[in-house]
Amino acid sequence: GYENQPITFHPTVFDPGYIGDGSYGTGSTGSGINRVEWDLDNDGIYERTGEVVSYTWGADYSGQINVRVYDNVGHVTYAHTTVTVYGVPALVELGPDRTTDEGLVTTFVAHVYDTGSDDVELRWDWGDGSADTVNVYYNDGSGPDSYPSTDINPIDVYDSVTHVYGDNGVYIVTVTVTDDDGNVSVDSIVVSVSNVAPEVDIGGPYSGDEGKRITFSAVSYTHLRAHETSLHLV
Repeated sequence: GYENQPITFHPTVFDPGYIGDGSYGTGSTGSGINRVEWDLDNDGIYERTGEVVSYTWGADYSGQINVRVYDNVGHVTYAHTTVTVYGVPALVELGPDRTTDEGLVTTFVAHVYDTGSDDVELRWDWGDGSADTVNVYYNDGSGPDSYPSTDINPIDVYDSVTHVYGDNGVYIVTVTVTDDDGNVSVDSIVVSVSNVAPEVDIGGPYSGDEGKRITFSAVSYTHLRAHETSLHLV
């Protein structure tokens, strides 16, 4: 089965001392099935009772489950099998493609929904050679998820981050989401970054005496840096 989806168990039981219509209970011989108990996490505690039981695991799981069956005269029989619960990759959505200007602080938001009771890591690749941005969200808000996950608590987060592109161009922004079971999902958008004309500050006002050197200083601002130029006139 899959995480956060119920799995139903129903044993096939045969009691050779039972004569009846095949249902649980007491047959005409006085025998029959009295009780069925389940240990669904292999901890030695039979926490569920019933002919048919359902159980939901919050995340990936692989292990043994145990059942014991009592008849009406006190006999008990044990059996076991294995169960495998598969993880489901998170859903990640970046929204539509974006436009922005070089040098501008731009906000990006990724929406992540994971049906499992998982922790998730988001890794942002900006496509411009800069360092990735990495954020981790714990399912319980405080620390790493336990194994196996005992809670049914899907995680639903909005990850808001900012980035500045230093030059115009077309970039691919990719977010990779990895949950604590190793399931991976990816989404990407195209970001078109426009060129921005530089700004110039020539300072002043200036004054001086005729025949004497006057120095003029201008600062031009491009998208990420300032350049200073000096001009000397006599």
